[in-house]
Amino acid sequence: MQPRCTSGSPRHVPRRHSPYDRSNSGAHSGHSTGSAGSVNRQTQGQYRRGETSYLPGMTLTDLWFDCPLDYNNPKGEWIKVFVREVVSTGRERSNQPALLYLEGGPGFPAPRPVSKSGWLHRSLEEYRVYLLDERGTGNSTPVTHETLSHFPSPQQQAAYLMHFRADSIIRDCERIRSILLNQERWTVLGQSYGGFLIMRYLSEAPHALEAAIITGGLPPLQRSAEEVYRATFRRVMERNRRFYERYPGDVKRVQDIVRHLHYNPTPLPSGGLLTARRFLQLGMGFGMASGFEYTHYLIEQAFLTPPVLPTPAPVPPPAAPAPSASSSSPPPPSFHPSGEAMPQQASLTLMDVESPTGMRDMSTGPMRPVEPLQLSYQFLRGVESGQSFELNPLYALLHESIYCTSGVPPSMWAAERVIRGGDPMFVRAFDYEGKLHYSDGDIMKEPILFTGEMVFSWMFEDYEKLRPLRDVANLIANKDDWPPLYSIDSLKRCDVPCAAAVYYEDMYVESRFSEETANVLPSCKIWLTNEYQHSGLRDDGYTILNKLFWMVRGGVAIPS
Repeated sequence: MQPRCTSGSPRHVPRRHSPYDRSNSGAHSGHSTGSAGSVNRQTQGQYRRGETSYLPGMTLTDLWFDCPLDYNNPKGEWIKVFVREVVSTGRERSNQPALLYLEGGPGFPAPRPVSKSGWLHRSLEEYRVYLLDERGTGNSTPVTHETLSHFPSPQQQAAYLMHFRADSIIRDCERIRSILLNQERWTVLGQSYGGFLIMRYLSEAPHALEAAIITGGLPPLQRSAEEVYRATFRRVMERNRRFYERYPGDVKRVQDIVRHLHYNPTPLPSGGLLTARRFLQLGMGFGMASGFEYTHYLIEQAFLTPPVLPTPAPVPPPAAPAPSASSSSPPPPSFHPSGEAMPQQASLTLMDVESPTGMRDMSTGPMRPVEPLQLSYQFLRGVESGQSFELNPLYALLHESIYCTSGVPPSMWAAERVIRGGDPMFVRAFDYEGKLHYSDGDIMKEPILFTGEMVFSWMFEDYEKLRPLRDVANLIANKDDWPPLYSIDSLKRCDVPCAAAVYYEDMYVESRFSEETANVLPSCKIWLTNEYQHSGLRDDGYTILNKLFWMVRGGVAIPS
C-alpha cells in the first residue's frame, strides 16, 4: 500500500480495520504481524513491559523503550522513554486500533489516568490508548535541575537539550510504533503543544498516521516568537479585563499584594523569593476554564489576619479635667465603636478598614497599633502550587524555542522584549512598576495586569531551582541556527485526515495563526468555537473528541 502523502518513498504498510477507511473489508494482519500487543522480533529486547495495574473499567500496563539520545548518532548515548498502555477491561487481547496521546507543554508528562471518563473514555470505546511521557518528562529519562547539574558547562547542557525538541520526540514515536505495531498506522491525538508535535509528525512521517486529532494546538508554521507574543499578549489583556470584571474587588487586592511584594520580596516555603513579577505569573492560568477562580480564591486570603482578641474590661470614662482660667475648653472625648469613651492618649495610628494592608480592630477595648504586614502561609504555598516551572524546567528552557525554525529569528527572550521595549500599548499595560510609581496615594489609575504563557529571563533569578540554569537558558535564547521544524511542501501534499478544535479566544495558541496553518493542510477540518477555553479537552473531553472523530470521518458537516 502506498503512503498517503507524496513525501518520502513508497513502502508497504500493513493495516488493521480502520474507521477512517470505509473501503477496508475489515481484514487485518492478526497478532502474528500487527497486534498492538505483539513484538517485532527484530526489535525484541529494546523495550520492557513493566507493572500492570487495574482501575474500574481499565487495564494499565507500563512500557519502557530504549531510544537514542541523538538519532543521528545511534552508537552514542541512549535514554529511556516511558509509555503507559490503557485498554478497556475485557479487551486486553483484542485487536483494537491504536491511539497515541501527545501532551501539551513542552516539558509535561502525559496525564495519569484516575477514572474512565472524559476524552479517555471516548477513546477507549474504540482504541487501545498509549500515553507517552515525552522524552525528558515523567517516567522517561528526566530533565531536571538535578540531572542537568551533571554536565560540567552550560555549553554541554545546551547541546544535550537540543535533543528534546519536536523532531526527536517524533523520532521516539516512530521507534515505539515500529516495536509495538510492526509498522501499522496509528491515530494521534494532541492537546496544545501535542498539536505542534503532530504537525512535525505530518511533515516527517505521514505514512505512519491513520488520522490526526488536535485540540487547541494548531501551531504557527513560520511566525517568529515575537509575532506570537504580540498576538497572545492581546489575548492576555482581554482575559485580565474579564477577570477584574468578574471580581472587581480584586483590583485593590492585587494592587496591595504587588505593592507589598515590590518593596518586600518574600521567601517561599520551598525556597526562592516571591517577587511582584513572579506573583503576576499566576495569570498563566487565565486561559483555563477554572483559572479565574483559582487566582481569586488564592489572593483573597493573601494577608495574614490577626486572631480574634478577647473582649477587655470596659474602659472607665476619663476624669474631668480641673478647671483652669488659662486653658481652653477640653476636646470632646473619642468614642470606641462599642460606645465607650476612650482616653485621649489611646489615639494611635489606626488601620484602614477598606484595605488588607491595614485592618481596624473592631473588638471592644482600645485600638491596637498597626502590625507589620505578613503574607499568609496558605497564600505562599498556593502560589508555589500554581507555578510548576521548577518541577518542569524544560518548559522554561525550551518554550520560546518551539517557535524557532530555519528562516525565523532567534527568540532572544521575545516575550520580555515585547513588553519592555516593543509596542507602547504593551509596555504601558504590563508596567506594574510604573503604575505603582504614578499611583495617587493608594488609588491606582489602572489595574495591574497579570502576564500569561510567557517565559522571562528574570525567572532564572526568582526561581531558586532555575538559578543554576541561567547561563544555558541564555545560550538557548540566543541560538540562531535552529533546524527546520516543519516541511511546508510535505504538509501541502498531505492527505492524512485531520480535525482540529480551534478555540477562538485561546490565550495560548492564537486562533488566527491556527487558521493560517489549517489552510496549508488540504485535508484538515477545523471546528472554530468560543464555547471552550484552552482546557476544553479536560473540561468536556468526551463531547469534544466525539465531535472531532465524526469530523475526521466525514460524519458531521463541520465546517458546514
